[in-house]
Amino acid sequence: MRLDESIEWITPDGLRLCAAVAGTPLHLVDVRGIDGLEQEIYTVKGTGQAGVSVQGTSLAEREIEVDLSIARNGVPHRAALLRAFRPCGEPGTFVFRRGADAWHISAYVQQAPRFSAGLLTPSTLVLLCPAPAMLKGDADVSSTVDIAAWLDDIEFAFEIPEEGHELSHRAPQLIVNAVNEGDMASGCVIEFRASGSCADPVLINAVTQERLSLRVDLAAGDVLTVNTYYGRKRVMLLRDGVQTNVFNALEAGSTWLQMAPGDNFLRYDAGRNVENLDCTIRFNAAFSGV
Repeated sequence: MRLDESIEWITPDGLRLCAAVAGTPLHLVDVRGIDGLEQEIYTVKGTGQAGVSVQGTSLAEREIEVDLSIARNGVPHRAALLRAFRPCGEPGTFVFRRGADAWHISAYVQQAPRFSAGLLTPSTLVLLCPAPAMLKGDADVSSTVDIAAWLDDIEFAFEIPEEGHELSHRAPQLIVNAVNEGDMASGCVIEFRASGSCADPVLINAVTQERLSLRVDLAAGDVLTVNTYYGRKRVMLLRDGVQTNVFNALEAGSTWLQMAPGDNFLRYDAGRNVENLDCTIRFNAAFSGV
């Protein structure tokens, strides 16, 4: 391990526990499984065939092993470690940091800390990550792109002339390039915000023509959020401070859009009054290893 490397574990109920190579009560000894992602290859072999035919592939789940150590008199730290990494039915979030860079992944505790005797009490724990992508950034940070956002036209010091002054203007483009700097496709969170009456928002990949379409009427102040991450797919409508599940608004044939590695040219539209609709896309670059 390098001196600038550390980990953080965020439990399902929000408890945070950190370990680093130096400077923390929990000493980080080693982390295994943050690279070397395995691919499962499905093959068939015919009679007399030389070699095999590949029928398909899929990425395997990721298993992360963490070795820690604590001082023999660190009973409170041992208890904190056991509490944070207790097995439960909900996933936590594992964050790995190297210098100023960070990656995170959703994980289940497969094996709770197992201790050995010694001057420094070694401990090993195992995490199972059903979705193998290591997502760029901390758990609460993502890349954000706006389509047709409102741009400010004023700055201070400022005086309003007699003929008036335009305070802001709407960016004319309805297409944006969302760049995934990783090497794997990533889900995203799409947020449609209505500034007036509109209906039936849609987001389209301008290259592949894949589209995510919704049949719903929106009023001023409504926020429609679509989550396309694997295992977290949902469609929620926020209206007058109340969240409602509107999964049935998803139009048949829609694609849960993914951010492919590299450029993603995205365009949005609406069945009615697109000028009253803003769109923001949030995602994390996804990596097969770090």
